[in-house]
Amino acid sequence: MRKVLAMAGVFVLVGSVCYGQGVTPNLAKGSKALLFETEGLFTLVDNVNEGPVSGPGFKYFLSPTDAVRGVLQLAKSNTTITFPAAVTPPVTTLDGYNNSTTVGVTVVLEHHLSMGRVSPYIGGGAGFRTASTETQAATSGNPPVAQPVIKNAAASGFNRFAVLGLVGAEVFLINNVSLSAEYQISFNSNSFKDSESTTGGTTTTIPQGSSKTLNLGVGGSGLMRLAFYF
Repeated sequence: MRKVLAMAGVFVLVGSVCYGQGVTPNLAKGSKALLFETEGLFTLVDNVNEGPVSGPGFKYFLSPTDAVRGVLQLAKSNTTITFPAAVTPPVTTLDGYNNSTTVGVTVVLEHHLSMGRVSPYIGGGAGFRTASTETQAATSGNPPVAQPVIKNAAASGFNRFAVLGLVGAEVFLINNVSLSAEYQISFNSNSFKDSESTTGGTTTTIPQGSSKTLNLGVGGSGLMRLAFYF
């Protein structure tokens, strides 16, 4: 709910800044834009281990009201895990870590319902995303013994295909710069990567399987986008 209110606040601010200004975007077949998209609320992601997802994209108008866009989605998170308690010498500690990497792409068709300074639209598309994680717990000892390195624990690594339905609004700040907010519904098909635990030179693999989910929650289905038309 707080995320939705934050997005609403952004549009109220944008509207107050732009009110009274002569913003008349002239979009037609062949109009193009460079995009930067960030998941304030998002589409394909519902796993906090993926980190904030953002990336560049491109938009092209097939007609005055229909546009196709593609966006590359990237996220990387590196977190150091420290031992949670104080130790007494000669005992020492060894930090752990929690790393994740996500790469994805979406292709979407937008149909704009009006083409003024505020342009509501509906649409649909598809996306693919792959994510991998690696973690190692912090430890202590004399000397401390490194803990197992675990890759893709608890289905945190996956390959995901999604079919998207969406509704949004694009607000032009000036004639060639716009800000959009979007709500998406997605049907996701997940293939989870096998989990691997490595201690010394020994690796144990645990298969994770797959799942299909309908992602309807606002908390996992909103995004914002900045467009520069040229």
